[in-house]
Amino acid sequence: MDSTAQALEYLTDSTGFEGWMQYMEEELRRLNPQDEVPSIRVNHVELGMTFHLISGRIAVRGADGSFLVTEEELRPLRQVEGMILPVSA
Repeated sequence: MDSTAQALEYLTDSTGFEGWMQYMEEELRRLNPQDEVPSIRVNHVELGMTFHLISGRIAVRGADGSFLVTEEELRPLRQVEGMILPVSA
């Protein structure tokens, strides 16, 4: 059974819209697993900076001012002026 058939099944199911939303949430989880744990420590020269990461997370600074990112989140940060990559632990 392909995803189109599954989607149509959800639409015709008695749950209607709720079934469709459940299907879409399951598909998003399947296509975008969030298994990667942020493990790369980076910093920025301006401690007041806030970073909205490509994953949708907001980078939260630790006590030392650095923050942890995943490899995917790190790629665009390499372009940011003032970014310190990587910070030794």
